[in-house]
Amino acid sequence: MDLGEIWRFSYAWLRDRKDQQLYFQIFLVFLLIAVLRAMIEPGLQAMVQVLTIGMVFWVLQLYFVTKITLRALEHKNKQVVKWNFAAYFGFLKLFILEIIYSVTGIKSQVMLAIFILTILLLPSMSAFFLLLLGTYLFAVAWMSIRLSLAGPVYLEGKKDCTEAIDESWEMTKERFWSIFLASLFVGGAWSIAYFSLMAGLNMFLVPMLRGDEFLLKGSLAVLNSAIGLIYAFAVAFTHVGIYAAIEKEAVEAKKRKTTVSESKKKKK
Repeated sequence: MDLGEIWRFSYAWLRDRKDQQLYFQIFLVFLLIAVLRAMIEPGLQAMVQVLTIGMVFWVLQLYFVTKITLRALEHKNKQVVKWNFAAYFGFLKLFILEIIYSVTGIKSQVMLAIFILTILLLPSMSAFFLLLLGTYLFAVAWMSIRLSLAGPVYLEGKKDCTEAIDESWEMTKERFWSIFLASLFVGGAWSIAYFSLMAGLNMFLVPMLRGDEFLLKGSLAVLNSAIGLIYAFAVAFTHVGIYAAIEKEAVEAKKRKTTVSESKKKKK
């Protein structure tokens, strides 16, 4: 897996006009949500309003992350699913299934056994339970990576949710560490940049706008939306970059296997 190629692809969207337009469209929506949050008065009714806006934000966030992933797939010259409400709800179903599969370990008998034992031993809080809990958390991370390619597979429009999960399971077989390291290297670099920049802006803006709390909160909300969205684009493009790299490796391996098979036939 070429980490350099995946890293370069993670910021390929910065040079594309359509991606830039999508960025500003999403930014304006998130900015509007931030303004609505800032206008809510404290109180019991405010809690309901915050929860409602939070739910709307989550639905929109999943929708826009999917749109970004579709753009990343198009960069890799992939045929993508026709985007409509049916496709969105299918992706939402896939998202929920991935969480269920990752938490329960349905795809792996060992993982499922660890999950059941962890639940059964929860009341004891023994040393063995804590060791088992650590094993379970690692297993959840392992399952998440094994299922991580289901989204791009589904968005190509050739498979339904369960087929996309099965395809991801097959594609990531014996590739856990390579995917983990690629995600850690590229995603980690973007994470460090994001948190460092936000920390720096906080250190700069808080003393400067200390007397105007509304302006301070508003400025931080705008900057967090702008920088957080850059991070979301980078993560989505990294994800698709890893998917494309694994798919490329699989095609090359198949070609080598075919070449070896043909060579053996000629020798006979």
